[in-house]
Amino acid sequence: MSDTNDFNILDRKLSPVPEMGAEERELWRLKSAGDAVARNQLVEKYFGMVDANSQNVVQTILAAIEESDFHQAAVVGYLSAINDFQPGGDTRFEDYASLRIREAILEELGNFIRE
Repeated sequence: MSDTNDFNILDRKLSPVPEMGAEERELWRLKSAGDAVARNQLVEKYFGMVDANSQNVVQTILAAIEESDFHQAAVVGYLSAINDFQPGGDTRFEDYASLRIREAILEELGNFIRE
């Protein structure tokens, strides 16, 4: 994998907390009291954060990981499939190998993120 000394997906500076408006404070108060409508309004209000954060994480990871790292993990998964496949069942080798290759890539990605 690439050098991860300077890579931390959670390494983000927090912005100063602006004062919350009265309407937003009320929504949070109502949500805390179990109000489902207020909860749904908060979900809608902040949902853009989902796309923004997921895109940021993906871009950060892809910028830090080289394609050769994915390829190396894929080869490991492929060789594992060759070694472990038992013909004669109801699974084609291609399907089994594709699954093992993807598992190996995702495992390596998880290892990279934890480092």
